[in-house]
Formats: sequence, C-alpha cells, structure tokens
Amino acid sequence: LMFCHVMRSLYFLLLVAFALAKRPLVRNVKNKNEMDRIMAHHKLTGLPVIIDYYSDSCGPCRMIAPIYQRMAKEYEGRAVFLKVNTQVAYDISQGIRSLPTFRFYMGGRKKNEFSGAGEGQLRQIVNELSRDARKRKSHIHEVKGTSGLKSLLQNSASLPVLLSYTSKTSEDCKKVWPEVKKMALQAFGRAIFLKLDVDAEQNKGMAEQAGVTETPVFHFYHAKQKQEQAVTGPDHLAVKKILKELISKKPADESASSNSTPQKCPDVAPQPKHPEPKRPQTRSAYRRKTSKPEKVVILGAGPAGLSAAVYAARAGLKPLLIAPDFGGQLMFTKDVENYPAVFAETGPKLLDAMRAQAERFDTAFEAVVATKVDLSKRPFQITINRTEDNHINTHTLIISTGADARWLGVEGEEAFRAKGISTCATCDGFLYNGKPVVVIGGGDSAMEEALYLARICSNVTIIHRKNSFRASHILQQRVLKHPKIKVQWQSTISKFEGNADGLTQVVVSVQREGTEASELKMPVHAAFIAIGHNPNTGLFANQLDMNKDGYLNLPTKSTATSVPGVFACGDVADNVYRQAVTSAGTGAMAALDVEKFLNENEIDDSQYVDSIDFSRWSIKELKATMVELGISTRGCVEKKDFIERLNKRQSQQSQK
Repeated sequence: LMFCHVMRSLYFLLLVAFALAKRPLVRNVKNKNEMDRIMAHHKLTGLPVIIDYYSDSCGPCRMIAPIYQRMAKEYEGRAVFLKVNTQVAYDISQGIRSLPTFRFYMGGRKKNEFSGAGEGQLRQIVNELSRDARKRKSHIHEVKGTSGLKSLLQNSASLPVLLSYTSKTSEDCKKVWPEVKKMALQAFGRAIFLKLDVDAEQNKGMAEQAGVTETPVFHFYHAKQKQEQAVTGPDHLAVKKILKELISKKPADESASSNSTPQKCPDVAPQPKHPEPKRPQTRSAYRRKTSKPEKVVILGAGPAGLSAAVYAARAGLKPLLIAPDFGGQLMFTKDVENYPAVFAETGPKLLDAMRAQAERFDTAFEAVVATKVDLSKRPFQITINRTEDNHINTHTLIISTGADARWLGVEGEEAFRAKGISTCATCDGFLYNGKPVVVIGGGDSAMEEALYLARICSNVTIIHRKNSFRASHILQQRVLKHPKIKVQWQSTISKFEGNADGLTQVVVSVQREGTEASELKMPVHAAFIAIGHNPNTGLFANQLDMNKDGYLNLPTKSTATSVPGVFACGDVADNVYRQAVTSAGTGAMAALDVEKFLNENEIDDSQYVDSIDFSRWSIKELKATMVELGISTRGCVEKKDFIERLNKRQSQQSQK
C-alpha cells in the first residue's frame, strides 16, 4: 500500500513537471485582443506582468533578450514575461518612442516604464514588483453580482477557482476565513480565490440558484467548468486537499485564451534548426587572465567577421571575436533576398545562424568595444572597455569593423536625432505608421528604406540631389512604380524644423538646370537618411594605409594590409560592392590568409609563460582552468588545493 502511494505521488509530480516544461517562459503577444485577455487574467492572479517592446533589427533589444529570457526562468511563478514585436504588433505598440522599452503592470495598472537595455534597472523593478505582489493585503476577489461572477470565471482561464459563499453573521465563516486567506497566499499565482457575500444586495438570489442553504460553502471550478466536489462547513483541510488536486492538473500560467494551448503559443526563443553550439561562448578565465597571445583576433561581428571566425575556427586557430552584440549593417535589413541559399530571411536571423555556426567550432566571443589597437609591437595589443583584464595580445588581427551611416550635417539634424531623424527605417519606421516621411539618398540603401516605409507610412518622398539613382536597376523599378513613393529630383535638405515633440517639416533646396534655386517646405513626421557610410577605421589611423575616404588599402590581391599579420575584410576595405555576400567571401579569404601567415612564420608560444597570481581567482574560475588545461581536480576541496596544482603546472612549464 505504501509503495502504491509513493508511485502515485511520483506520477503526479512527473505530470506537473512535464506540463511546466511545455509552458512558455516568455510569450510573444501579437495583437490587442490577446494582450487584453492576458492582462485581465493576471489582474486576477495578482502576478506582475512585464512587457518587452522590441524589434529584430534593434541591437540593444538583441543584447537584453537572453537576459530577459533568463529572468523569466528565475521568476517563474512569481511574474509573467511578455514580448511585443513592434514591427508586427502595431496596435499594441502605441506610445513607444525608443527600443527596447519595458512596461510593468500589476493588478491591471501600469506601475513603471523605462527604455534601454539596462539589466540592473530591469532586475530591480521586477524584484520589487514580485515582492510587493505577495505582500498585498488580500489575494481574494469580491464577487459583485451574476455578471461579475461570469466575468471573473471567464478571465480565470485554466486556473483552478475556489468560490467561497460566506455570510458576515456566520460564526463558522469567521472561524474558517483566516485559513482561507492563508491558502490564498500559499497558492498565489496558481489558483484564484473568489468571495461571494450572500448578504450583499447585488448577490441576492445567487446562493439559492447555486443550491447553497448555509454558509460557508466552497465550490470549485477548473478551466471555467464547475467541479462536482463541494465542501460545506468550516472544513478547511478538505478544501485544501481538493484545491491541491486541481492545481496539480495544469501548469500555473496557462494562456488566458480558452482556445489557446502552450503549443500554439511557443517560446520567444524556439530551438534553432542549426546544431546547438558548443560552450563556452566567451573566453575562459585562463585565456582572459594570462598575457599569452591569441593566435587570431577578429574585430567586428558582421558577415565578414563571422565568416572569418568560421574558417579560422575550423582551421583550429581558436579565434577570439571582439564586437558588441549590436551586429553590423545587416542587423537593419528586414528581407535578405540576394544571399545564396537564403530566401525571405531577415538580416538579424541570418547573423544569428552565422554566429551559431562560428560558436559550434569553438569561436570565443567578447561582447565589448575595442578602444585602442597598438600595431607598433608584436604581438599586437588591443585595449577593450573593461576595468579588469582589458588588454588582449594577438599574433594576427582580422579587421572587419565595417562602416557606419553618414549624416548630412545640416541645421536641425543634431537636435532632432531620435525625434524624427533616423538612419534606420526598420528600427524606427513603425513609429510613423500612417504618416508622411522622407528618405534622403539615391543608392540601394535609400531604395530599400523607401520600399519598407511604403508598407507602413501614408506616403514616402525620396529626396535626391541628382536626376538619376545609382541604385540597382531592380530596386529603382520597384521604387518608381510604387504608388505611395514619389521622387523629388535635384534637391537637397537645407534645414530640419520642428518643436518639442519632434520633427515637423524639412526645408528642401531645389536646384534644377536652367532654373533658379528655390526653397520648398515639406510637412513630414520623419526623415530617414541613407547617403552612404564612413568606414570604422579610426583605431588604425597613422598605423595602416588608407585611401582618402578612410577605407583600408590592400596592396596585394590578398586581404593583407600594409602591416604584416594584419588583414582586413568586408566594408572596411570595400567601398564598391558593399554586399553581405561579398563581405562573407572576403572574411573567408582573411581567415585563409591568417592560417598561411601563421604557418609561414612559425609562431612559438612557449616564451609566453606567465607567473600568475591565482589567489584572486574564484574557485569556479580555478576549476574551469584546470579542466581546460587537462589537470585533474580530484581531491581538491579548498581553494588552496586548486591553486597548488595550478602553480605546479605553471612551474613545470617554466622549467621547460
């Protein structure tokens, strides 16, 4: 009998665990109806609701996304985490002016809001709300009339509901009610507690309709359906037993829609199609804390840098890629149609797949910014924006830092940046849904921006200083035939004007052959600048040969620069093609050139044995380093044991 009882308990635990495993930690909300249902549901549960407004093409959004996912797991059962893609869900993105934006709700009311990828601020607010939610005076909702009961049951979705019929004059009610309140606190977020006062005017007749002749009486509902079980009298233990059984049937946070299931509402981050990359993705403590040079360091995480990482990693060079999580220009491309074997894919997703492939072959990533590069000595030294371990030495360097958007430099441009003036339509276009905008430029980027905006805005005007575009023929044809796009030829922007709320109009200078220059004022809500790019080569000024525009010169047919051991790929050395596929190709070339350079120069790392002070390392770092170096950790209990074995290995290397 005892064995059967244990096996039955284990069965229920496994059932609950399986259900919880299926439940999405972060739900992607796609429309207002879905959002309204979820908010109404969690107004009842009392759980705080956190909403992340994001875009696939937003760098900071992508940087905070894995942190947001981890927090959802940490606060499971204590808070609800939602995401809204502002490029898709326009109807619930109103009022969002920058990305990412986080909004916080509790009890159906907005409690806080902030913009930016600040993990500390996000954690602080979530922690405060989850704590305050449990400290509420009451977790029990009052029933007000038949319609009120129907509404409460409708919003309960799949959660169990305990409906208590009570009377202020009943001694049994007074006796059992403290126990009910304890149950409500213990089952917080997993069940809904309702209180129906049979003496209240709005509830007259409801007890008789339910067959209740005395109080207290407890009825149970599950998935909005009334259960056969009922408890009459102050038997709180019987109530607790039934409620516990109902809670074990379903996960705590089902969808607020009666027709939706966890399978229909997947996690925001589904399993990728590509193989799961190896870990760790970042450098180990040993690699960070020693001055032993890397074989190759790659600066930049666009198609060129990631392609170089794949080739270098497959060659066994264990590359280190340094770049922020913001990605390159491809991050701002909505539809990639001209990359081989990639059809109807977004730029961010293509970069994700490339990064995963690089990680699969043991590429280490450092999500930091390089602030200084010294090419005057060997090995080369790179300084990064970190307070500790901020110097990285390397035998070879691949530069794939790309190029940044160019600005006009006219009056009002600085004042209205991020207040109507942008260089990224896919980032900010949704903010101007149904409104007139202008695009400045005549190349492929300007055409792509205009076509994207034409799907969102009321009309798009392209302002171009010449009488013909330099963009590819197919893009020109799409633009010129589009009914919502018109072109203002032989014109330039002379001034941006607006008010405290943002841009209101652009002043255009029109200069056509055979006519006098004229001025035109165009009322618009936004201006998107697409006039070219400046290469990110400031770190290498006076160290590498460049052309007059700042692009790196490659003296030979290879990717080698003017300094041996330094190679360049992608847009940083290409001011002609500037395509994702050509960047990826030169990235592969750079990695092959690095491999050849290292083979020909026979780099010997044995001279770089450090005298390392392990006393300031954590046990976790010490253990990871021993595993990496193939040193047994068996018998190591205290920190001094780990340090002793590492020092012994260090001494042996020095003697060699």
